[in-house]
Amino acid sequence: MRDRLVTLAMALGAILALYILLGGGASAPQSREMPVWSTHPGDNGYLALDRWLNDQGVPTASLTERYDQLDPSTSNLLIITLPHRLPAQFRELQDLHRWVEQGNSLLVLAALRDSPAWANAQGYGDIEGAVSAISGFDIWAKGDQSDETEDDNNIDLQSILDLEPIATELRSSGLLSSEFGEAVQAIGQADPLADPWFASTSDASVSFPLLAESGSGQTVMWGQTLGQGRIILSSYSGLFNNSQLGSAENAELFAQLLAWAGADGMVIFDDMHQGLSVLYDPDAFFSDRRLHTTIILVLLWWLIWVVGSSRRLVAVDQPSVVVSATDHVRAIASLYANKMHPQEVTRRLERHFERVVRHEFGLSGNDKSIWESLRKSPRVATGLVDELQAVFGRNNYRPASLARLHKLVTTIRKQIR
Repeated sequence: MRDRLVTLAMALGAILALYILLGGGASAPQSREMPVWSTHPGDNGYLALDRWLNDQGVPTASLTERYDQLDPSTSNLLIITLPHRLPAQFRELQDLHRWVEQGNSLLVLAALRDSPAWANAQGYGDIEGAVSAISGFDIWAKGDQSDETEDDNNIDLQSILDLEPIATELRSSGLLSSEFGEAVQAIGQADPLADPWFASTSDASVSFPLLAESGSGQTVMWGQTLGQGRIILSSYSGLFNNSQLGSAENAELFAQLLAWAGADGMVIFDDMHQGLSVLYDPDAFFSDRRLHTTIILVLLWWLIWVVGSSRRLVAVDQPSVVVSATDHVRAIASLYANKMHPQEVTRRLERHFERVVRHEFGLSGNDKSIWESLRKSPRVATGLVDELQAVFGRNNYRPASLARLHKLVTTIRKQIR
């Protein structure tokens, strides 16, 4: 009875441990700013931007699959927030770049200069590598700036923009619209060496700074062309989220970016790489009541079988084992076969075979003409002698070669006796 109680207690402990491992225990509280989805009303969501665009007649969509499922039409804008919770695969990045080259645009909002709570949460990947892989900008830090006073989580665009015309050479290149040029600082006067983050392209794409801080002249937004499309990189991730869209002129800035990018189609939010995916949702899977019910039923049946079986705790009778001479020989042979190299086995077989042949034909120990003696013997097949001599002359041996070698040696030994 005591053994059954111990078994029952251990079985209940196993059930409790499995329940905790499957997520039944208390989960860690999540930040109120998470997640970064277009459907979430939290601080870092984009629900406000999505609704505002719809009110303005701009169609929007949520991307919950990989980049190879993007709308094949042109003049669309994809908003990507970095870092990703689910990293993008190399193949889908190629699909994304082809999508841009066909005439679409990217707006990459990277948490380089701000530090939102969601970007520091567990599970988010490397941001610098993701920025380079997705936007094509190679970025690196130039050092901390002691005179930076802006609040990373409360971005005021009014302190970033100087409302001066953009540099003449950029405006005359046709890459910037006149409306957008009225809303940004003259980047031509900015010192790129003073930037805490510096961005450049590794290819021949046309790249240029778009926005700079009015006080320090540090660039906070860059742009480049890729085929027929354009890519915009912002070093702030929270310019257009729910908490910052109404601050300063952030909404106006987004409208100008949309016009500059030529995105008169659809605005797409990359929700898939922030965890909102139709491919697989682990949280939804483990919170499904049907999964819990199935696991409980299986564990109950297992518990009944463990406790109710009458012979579960009975000592098992060990059958007596009698070791024969054949078993001993087979065990020793297996040991040598596993430990000895095939070349060493072959050399030993060859020396033993030579001793047997010399003994049968009465040859001296230094006589090297055993192969001629074998060929002259009418009892031995010449073909077997040639094959055996060829096998002994090889350098590489496989298990199949050793098996054939043993068969040849045994056959010839029987023929010369």
